[in-house]
Amino acid sequence: FHPDERVAVKFVSDEDLAYVMLRYRQCHDFWHTLTGLPPTVAGEITLKWLELFQTNLPVAALSATVGTLRLSTKEQQDLQNVYLPWAIRVGT
Repeated sequence: FHPDERVAVKFVSDEDLAYVMLRYRQCHDFWHTLTGLPPTVAGEITLKWLELFQTNLPVAALSATVGTLRLSTKEQQDLQNVYLPWAIRVGT
């Protein structure tokens, strides 16, 4: 994977905002490396919570909320008791 291979941002008409969204998407995998979060469903959701606290982007809120529906009961408990408090602590 190379960040320059990301598809252009759609549905954002402002050129500056489109650039910000593109950079946001390009840096996503870098954040996995920095945080040590795995590219699993639980890792993605945790990273989306962190992104939400840092950026307040609606797409992060949607992903963080809806994504939890794919987690098992144990994963939901881990998210609530371990990963979400960590994301709050790191992201705020």
